[in-house]
Amino acid sequence: MEVYPIRDVKKINAIKKLMKADDKIVLHSLFTCGLNCALRVGDLLQIKFEDIKVNHIQLKEQKTGKTKVINLNPAFLQAVDALKKYYRTNEGFLFRPTGNRAGKIEKPLSQQYVLAQFKEYAELVGIQENIGTHSLRKTWAYFRWKAGHDISLIQEALNHSSLKITRKYIGIQQEDLQSLYESIQL
Repeated sequence: MEVYPIRDVKKINAIKKLMKADDKIVLHSLFTCGLNCALRVGDLLQIKFEDIKVNHIQLKEQKTGKTKVINLNPAFLQAVDALKKYYRTNEGFLFRPTGNRAGKIEKPLSQQYVLAQFKEYAELVGIQENIGTHSLRKTWAYFRWKAGHDISLIQEALNHSSLKITRKYIGIQQEDLQSLYESIQL
């Protein structure tokens, strides 16, 4: 079943607020990081504190096998700092089970757990579309496109083979296309 980007900033912020209120620091940080880096959740879950170098990360994508260097924005870095304080360490996986916060846990959260949590929070804020872990990556792409970034750069960042795939991936809707006609008057 296809999943969609979260197109409403108010709903994104509502999800973050609920996660914080529920003291879901790890989930909140994962959600924030995912919205700010365009990585697949499987790649995000594999990041360890020691992988982060000042303001960037270099990793090998699981799906494509390609090495990627990503500059990390302040929102991503703030989420990492919150995790350091929460775990009281800067070792091991960023996104791991919280049973033993200070202990070194050798595995990250499961994608199934993350999916269930994201779906629950999406439902709580009234998101009607099907949301999944991949929605974070799609949301990143959608908001880059809405901000006017060149779609071919977005395609490259996502490692898509064609613009057609990227347009479908972003979920360009009829109202988005309609705005093209309404936005200019000569």
